[in-house]
Amino acid sequence: MVVEKPNIFIITIDSLRSDHCFGDDRTVKTPNIDNLISNGAYFTQAISSADQTGTSLASIYTALSPSTTGLTHFNFSKSTKTYFNYFKENGYYTSGCFPDHDFFMNLGSNLDDNYFYIYNKLESWKNLSGGIGDTIINKLKLLKQQKSWLFSVHIMDLHNLFALPKEYDDEKYGKNNYEKMLSFIDSWLGKFLEHVDLKNTLIVISSDHGSYIPLTQTNPDEIPTIQKFLKSGKQVAPKLEPLGIKFLLLMRKLAKEIRMKKLKNSYSEYELRSLSNRGKSELFDETIRVPLIFTGFGINESVTLDNLVRHIDIFPTISEITHLEDNKFQIDGQSLVPLLKNQKFEEFPAYIETGVSAGDFSEKVNPDSKGNVIGLRTSSYKYLRKRDNSETPTLYDLKNDPKEMKDISLENPEIVKEMEKKLSKILNSKDQSQTDELTKDEQQKAEDMLRKLGYI
Repeated sequence: MVVEKPNIFIITIDSLRSDHCFGDDRTVKTPNIDNLISNGAYFTQAISSADQTGTSLASIYTALSPSTTGLTHFNFSKSTKTYFNYFKENGYYTSGCFPDHDFFMNLGSNLDDNYFYIYNKLESWKNLSGGIGDTIINKLKLLKQQKSWLFSVHIMDLHNLFALPKEYDDEKYGKNNYEKMLSFIDSWLGKFLEHVDLKNTLIVISSDHGSYIPLTQTNPDEIPTIQKFLKSGKQVAPKLEPLGIKFLLLMRKLAKEIRMKKLKNSYSEYELRSLSNRGKSELFDETIRVPLIFTGFGINESVTLDNLVRHIDIFPTISEITHLEDNKFQIDGQSLVPLLKNQKFEEFPAYIETGVSAGDFSEKVNPDSKGNVIGLRTSSYKYLRKRDNSETPTLYDLKNDPKEMKDISLENPEIVKEMEKKLSKILNSKDQSQTDELTKDEQQKAEDMLRKLGYI
């Protein structure tokens, strides 16, 4: 008897923090996420590999650490082997819905079908209410014609808080625009689930990385009026396309300088940290602690797990739940099924690194650049240092200092030594085999994208 393979629906929500998906003290309204958690498995300490999209998602879809592959936001190639290839080889129909960033276009290039929606271009930014939600629903309807499918979706709405729908601009949906936008996204998750057979579909929800949530309704560098104007740039002023992003970045830089002077007099050091940018010199949990939900097929009971798990563990877990052997793959991750079954489970440190900071519009970004800071996170400690210098590390005691306010590295040289030993072991075992050179065409597209965004 031939047993049909279960379907797989993977949803990654850009910039979604773990602490906004779980807990009684939240003001955000997420009934659909709450229902998925109450009927599935939720991991409270899921750690992203990086605070930038490409580096972190590359880890999810290869089950390899960036310390192994060297993959980042800007050097991911079409020839990179991912679990999409593996599931396709095992009879799955593979489909995707991603923004039209070169990273995603390379990631989705080998799928059976894909849809790349417009993002980060002036002519017409797309979001759930602007057609992407309906596109996802239509794809789910069409996938019913396939025996077994894997559908991966990346949602960008939480990245663009200035585009909050008017009907969700109400305090009942959250105390700030981040929470209100998440409430809006949750409403669409409910619509998607109406078209999914949970008995035969494994649903996985996570994020690429977390986010610093603004203290006020807008970030210090956000100028909603100008951003909304530039969103329709080609329709309003065609000549803005090559200049609009540079103009916006300059205005945001000036706005931030002025607003920061005022905010420093009103907020604590911890609160002001929310005004930081990712891809710099820190990897606070706000940016790397992400939600991870497994529900539907193969998840037989509701369970909340506090063990530290990693992005690189997601697809090995999917493979075991769907009864596919992935031993042909070289992977750094491990299946979380033993945790789900309350069996013996060895917890490994999570390797983490900062993304590549593009800085302001005057800087150039080398597609082969790497983040400046690397480190390890365990359930008890977080250890950080510069990529090329281990002499000035940072160490946080996560048990006694969950907000990571005090560096205890000087008082704890033995812990620093042990963490550096573990980090060095990971770095020394790396294999750059996944870091294929970009083709000339891919290199040109990457440069064109960086130029359009104003980084070249």
